[in-house]
Amino acid sequence: MSLTFADIQRGRAKVWRQWDKDTSEFKQLKTKGSLRTVQLDDDLLDVVDRLRNYYETSVHFSEDWFIFGGPRQLAYTTVQRIKNKALDDAGLPRVKIHSFRHSHASNLIDAGVPLFKISKRLGHSSVSMTTDIYGHLIREDDNDIMNAMKFK
Repeated sequence: MSLTFADIQRGRAKVWRQWDKDTSEFKQLKTKGSLRTVQLDDDLLDVVDRLRNYYETSVHFSEDWFIFGGPRQLAYTTVQRIKNKALDDAGLPRVKIHSFRHSHASNLIDAGVPLFKISKRLGHSSVSMTTDIYGHLIREDDNDIMNAMKFK
């Protein structure tokens, strides 16, 4: 909810603050590791570009505008309503927004992305934190070890 167009540069999003829905204020991130830049895929960058083009039709457009909301960020209740409608339309159960973060991490693990890269992307303070949360998703077979030990 706190990303602005200025936070997106060269295909990466700078994560440097968070929105506190309880106080309706920005606050610092939890840890130094939380401060990060995250590479965005082409589909998401296309959405950001379309939003920028839409907002640029306004005389007062600024790169400091929020990606989701424009001059003022979307209200938390609006985000919830949009999310719930999208889930309902897709026939999926309603989940918390944070669940999408867990799904993202789970998909990265399933794709074989190294845990240290996932840890950095999520802004965890250490790889052990990522392992504690997602370690149960790591495949238990040793095929990758056996393949690595073969002489070529």
